[in-house]
Amino acid sequence: MASEQRPSESYFARVFADPWACPRCGCRDWRVANTYHTKTDSAIHRRRICRHCHHVRITVERFTDAEGFE
Repeated sequence: MASEQRPSESYFARVFADPWACPRCGCRDWRVANTYHTKTDSAIHRRRICRHCHHVRITVERFTDAEGFE
């Protein structure tokens, strides 16, 4: 039976303690590189890049009222 390498306790503390922390370097400084709107799912998609290690994260902002989105 092959042993699986499990993440350490410090890894979970770093990654899950702050949802905006970068999973690579722990930085909280994100720059918005691209923003686009979609009418199909009534959302705003933002491509964010970590300032220090350039890790990419895409966030989605959904609207509850689709009529106000035009």
